Amino acid sequence: MLEPRMRGSTFAHRCRSLLLLPAMVVCLAAPAHAKPRGPFDTSEGFTDPRRPALPRAHRFRFTLESGFIGLTKVVDPATGTPVQFHFAPLMLGLMYQLQFLKLMSLRVGTNLGYNVANSRSAMPVVINPRLWLGVQARRVGIHGGYGYLLIVPGQANATSSRSDLEQPLLKQPHQVGGELSFTSRMDRFAFTGSVGVQAVLTQICHLSLDCANDPSQTKRIYPMVTFGVGVFFDGSIKRAKAKASREKAKQDL
Repeated sequence: MLEPRMRGSTFAHRCRSLLLLPAMVVCLAAPAHAKPRGPFDTSEGFTDPRRPALPRAHRFRFTLESGFIGLTKVVDPATGTPVQFHFAPLMLGLMYQLQFLKLMSLRVGTNLGYNVANSRSAMPVVINPRLWLGVQARRVGIHGGYGYLLIVPGQANATSSRSDLEQPLLKQPHQVGGELSFTSRMDRFAFTGSVGVQAVLTQICHLSLDCANDPSQTKRIYPMVTFGVGVFFDGSIKRAKAKASREKAKQDL
């Protein structure tokens, strides 16, 4: 059994808790007022990341892109195991982007790279000019268009020093497809990542698939998947430095 003093202190403690409960409810129910944002300091040439602006009218995009196509399959006579050939170019690209009608975008450029798959003896170097048209918002861009995969030099049924298997060649590969990109600006740089899906309309020259004597039997449509990362250059750094210089000159006057 509790003593009178203990019972009184316990009762007083409960009363204080009940009296504080309405105040807590009022505080929780009251609308939260966020602290107003102060002006962002742009004196050093930085841009406010909280307010992304629309892309500038003229920009250049430098990217590193990889692609993948699954090609023909043959059986290795030495081991009796099937071997799947692939075409996987790893390319550096430079594109010019024109922004018009606020959200519309036109991209023109080319990629240059090397085939890192097991068909590189037949298709070593890749030149990939492109023309894209689409929509480019503040963050997300969707583009579609045409490209051409120029193989330099292309040699059908070429072999490597590691294997005697003849490798396939893509002849006159036309590329039609689209790309989804996401751009995020950090300070004065705009970084971008992209994923694309294209259809490659081509002739494949490999073993019995003779492009010279029977071209109608060599026509194929292969799906191609691409992944890319890059950065946009739009002259922001140069303009930011010029603006900072002008502001400093005004302060010195």
